[in-house]
Amino acid sequence: MRKRRNFFRQLQKKTFDEGNFKNPYFSDKSKHRWKVWVKPIGILTLVVTLFGFLLYAPLFRIYDYSISGIDVIPEQEVIDVAKTVLEKNTFVIIPNNHTFFVPEEQIVNALLDVFRLDHVEVKVSNGSLNITISEKISRFIWSTDNQLFVVDDTGAVLHEYVPEELEILNEGPRQEEQETKTKKLVTVRDLEDHPVSVGDYVLGSSIVLNILSFLSEASHTPLKVRDLEIDSREARFLRIITEEGYAVFMDPTTSMTDQLNRVLTVTKGETVDPSLYEYIDVRFGERVYIKDRL
Repeated sequence: MRKRRNFFRQLQKKTFDEGNFKNPYFSDKSKHRWKVWVKPIGILTLVVTLFGFLLYAPLFRIYDYSISGIDVIPEQEVIDVAKTVLEKNTFVIIPNNHTFFVPEEQIVNALLDVFRLDHVEVKVSNGSLNITISEKISRFIWSTDNQLFVVDDTGAVLHEYVPEELEILNEGPRQEEQETKTKKLVTVRDLEDHPVSVGDYVLGSSIVLNILSFLSEASHTPLKVRDLEIDSREARFLRIITEEGYAVFMDPTTSMTDQLNRVLTVTKGETVDPSLYEYIDVRFGERVYIKDRL
């Protein structure tokens, strides 16, 4: 008897041999596995795009600068120092000139390194960098080696004195105030012409204090001071040039009140004409030496 063919069985065997066999009890998810990554990748792309926009969009950059409190230091020099900090990045990718990431402390330290200041305050407001500065008080102008420098009450060189820059500043709304402050600065010339740099100490603080006290006291007397000359290596010699043309030799290492009184004693009187003197030397206590002009 001829065996009957089982076509259904043959079809199933063929399907199995071709690798198309599928267990009906297990669903085939291999074709849909990529869909699992679509949502995370989409969210990550959105976050990166938003972060990049917030980080690098011009809308959030610092472009304006507001400088207040300066008297002598040029405004552009302050801005240039701040820009050197803002042009750098933090952690490679975060720009310092971003309104949310401005390194205020770094800017303060940079300004203090360049200029001698009493106080610096840095704030960001409405996309603008606001810098408030309190300068060291300028006490006198130091003349040496054909250069002029502004010196504070500790004897430290604040910055180079450039008349052209002061003229530009004086054209501003505070012209009268600037001119008044400039006129109060007396010039002290170094007889040794010893070269100095910003930050150097040209005189001891006690000597500066004695000189400033003398200038304050002399301003209320007939003695009119024009310029001062001092030996920076031997500070015991201070030559004061008066508006009348004669010189007064003093010792600034000690209190100059008694020395001033001795000068006033010598020059007072109706018959005394100090303009006939070449110099008056009051450095040696009660002994006063006077040299007449030839």
